[in-house]
Amino acid sequence: MNSESNLAVLDGILKNPDRHRAYLDIAHAYITRDQSFRDMVTQGWDFNVPWKFLDGCRKASKNNEAGSPEINIRTGLLYYSIAEKDSRDVRDDLIGIAICYHSCLAAGIDPDEMFRSVAQVSTPKVRKLLIDFIERPEEKKSMKAFHLTRTDDENGDIVIKVSW
Repeated sequence: MNSESNLAVLDGILKNPDRHRAYLDIAHAYITRDQSFRDMVTQGWDFNVPWKFLDGCRKASKNNEAGSPEINIRTGLLYYSIAEKDSRDVRDDLIGIAICYHSCLAAGIDPDEMFRSVAQVSTPKVRKLLIDFIERPEEKKSMKAFHLTRTDDENGDIVIKVSW
């Protein structure tokens, strides 16, 4: 893939008025395009445009805007690489990653496979964070360890969130 092609794809995404769809598209392109595209995204993020993200607590839900729990969880994990240059506390990232992990389990998705596939296209820092998390002993990534709760709401949505 050449840089002109990458620029054209990115330009189309940035011009999309549906900011939710735009985020799904940039996450998809981040996985499917080459490293030069991923570098362009991580270096330029947030491109001075608004973004609309999926509900972080409903990643395991079949009734979500992404269309499937798998897409919802994958785009959630990809955010940590896409927006790596944003200043965040790693503890907050770990809670979000724990929610993704437990969302995988709730949706019947193999978290090891999901985390490792996202790690393959992630920045080195995020790759290490994801692999280190998935290789933790179970008790160090349990819902209890991260003070997470699960509820199933009246719409059949699975909600996993911090209990505080």
